[in-house]
Amino acid sequence: MRTLLKLLVAVVLATITVCAAQAGDGPRTGVETAHAGVERFAGVWIFDAATYGGKSQLSRVWESKLTVAGGAFALSKFFGHPKDLKGRFTLDPAASPKTIDMHFEGFKLSEIGAQPENDFEACTIPGIFKLESDRLTICFDLESRAKRPRGFDAKGDRVVRLTFSKAPAGFREFPKEITLKTTGPDGKPAAGVMVTTSIIMFADWPGPDGAKPEWKFYQALKTTADGTLKLPYGKLGSGWCMLVVRDPERKQMAFATLSPANLLRGKFTVALQPECRVSGDVFCEELYAAGFAMGSLNVKLIVDGREVAYFASKHGRFEFIAPPGAYTVDAYTKELRDTFMPLTVPAGKAEFRADPLRMIASPLALLRGKPAPELTGVVAWHGAPVKFADLKGRYVLVDFWGYWCVPCVNAMPALIELHEKFADKGLAIIGVHVDLDGEVDTAAKLEPKIAGHKKKIWNGKDLPFPVALVSGKREGEDGANARGGAVAQYGIGSFPTTVLIDPEGKVVGEFTIRDAKYDVPRIEKLLKEKK
Repeated sequence: MRTLLKLLVAVVLATITVCAAQAGDGPRTGVETAHAGVERFAGVWIFDAATYGGKSQLSRVWESKLTVAGGAFALSKFFGHPKDLKGRFTLDPAASPKTIDMHFEGFKLSEIGAQPENDFEACTIPGIFKLESDRLTICFDLESRAKRPRGFDAKGDRVVRLTFSKAPAGFREFPKEITLKTTGPDGKPAAGVMVTTSIIMFADWPGPDGAKPEWKFYQALKTTADGTLKLPYGKLGSGWCMLVVRDPERKQMAFATLSPANLLRGKFTVALQPECRVSGDVFCEELYAAGFAMGSLNVKLIVDGREVAYFASKHGRFEFIAPPGAYTVDAYTKELRDTFMPLTVPAGKAEFRADPLRMIASPLALLRGKPAPELTGVVAWHGAPVKFADLKGRYVLVDFWGYWCVPCVNAMPALIELHEKFADKGLAIIGVHVDLDGEVDTAAKLEPKIAGHKKKIWNGKDLPFPVALVSGKREGEDGANARGGAVAQYGIGSFPTTVLIDPEGKVVGEFTIRDAKYDVPRIEKLLKEKK
């Protein structure tokens, strides 16, 4: 259960089982005993929120509905699969917070065209839940199968939170079409208002003929004279779960979070508010002290786990337009860690200066220009072991990847081709396989994990370069800390990440692998410059 796909399937099954448990004959205390009977849990349940690592995953369950009858349950159309998901439970409603242990059947996503490695076996996952009226929230931390969150505010890149709302009696199917109604601050219909999913600005890249950069509304639609816009329900699930609504002339805006639960009636109203121009500075003391510039900066504005605005800059700053409300700012660069900062935009202001956002340099950023440290925490090798010290005089690409990572697997053919073309011309490639569960500790254990990739994606080719096997398990109590070993040593925060080392054995920085057509000329240029 290492891929995001498997994790979400497991969590949804767990959510279903919570409902089924409450509908059964198990013990009830507190809210369950005082306010609810078995009949409260019979019927249909609809997703209202779903986040994984703080990011919304509603689109994956947009047309799913959960049917509960007695102790049985069925979740339809999960990832479009024609078969329903099913399972059982162990519940302790007397615990604080209330706990749930899920024991569920396996599921074959390969039946709908997914890779066989995305199929998962029957397993048990611990979680917590709370039930308030007809609203159910659960939380799981899937970093480890044995780890149960201590509270609903748990943080982490594999923490999942899901919320269900009970559908009204007689619910059969989702509406085919949604009518979006927009109103101004005065409550009157807002005609000609732009509606899109996110806005973008490249602040330091002038437009054609030197035009001043502006916020771009890609694929924007407009409301009609009565302030309405009709949208197919399915379209909303394919990326339109969050709407950005703006009247540029009146400088009024709204961000609308849509969910299957709040669209059941086929209507949704968005009220515009006066927008505010928010600006702030971004800096990294460690990077400046090391004599490095920050480089191109990417900043996102996030609402309910979804990105609503993206701002790119070369000069350590950010800017957004937003209505009053609570947000999260996510800043990152090529070699700096993602830094998150809460942001509250006050009402009644046209301009607002946010607190400075202080970023933390990753070890990789601070390694630039320094000798590349030998890999630590290597438990085994796929192929012959190698050291950087033995590769002096050659450029070295160190690729951090995992069999569970789809982008990693898809990038491997380009790395294989680079090896085939340049292994005898001054380029060495070393793979670092990061196993999230720490179970792949021999080459023999890696082989069955990559067998399907070799056949379907790598054109039948094996890994032609040495691969160090390292654990990606988090350290500390309950796995609460960052990953250790080579991952921590090089400050790897996402996969794949490829690090370039020069012929003197010094770290150059990250080298993004795209595809062979693009990467081959880059390597040829490097090798030519070396001569």
